Amino acid sequence: TSLCLDAKTQDISDAERLSKMSYMQFADRVNCDSIMSNLEQRICLNLEFQKSDSIVEVKFDSLLKVVESDSLKTELIDYQKVWAKNRHNQSFILSKGFRGHMLGIVYLSTMINISRRRIEEIEYLIRN
Repeated sequence: TSLCLDAKTQDISDAERLSKMSYMQFADRVNCDSIMSNLEQRICLNLEFQKSDSIVEVKFDSLLKVVESDSLKTELIDYQKVWAKNRHNQSFILSKGFRGHMLGIVYLSTMINISRRRIEEIEYLIRN
């Protein structure tokens, strides 16, 4: 039997949690091409994180489609879940000591950077 890919293969709890932050209620009023405040920067970083996290999810699902071995798919899914926790933990550690919007800015910037590196890793795995 083939591994079912319909179930979520990636932990998206960070993306869901961050998209529901109270400050995101102002997202439709912000022009991310012309950021004027720390709040606007935080909103734009949150939106950018949502985008990068969804790309990770799409790329990861693409990777699973080219892997034939169910056992390897299971290993990749397990690793992806560990990776998501590690991304969260690294971002938390690097943002520690900051407060308010600066904490959010550092946290979100780290989440984005780690996500971008993961996209590159997954693309490399797909190609090879």
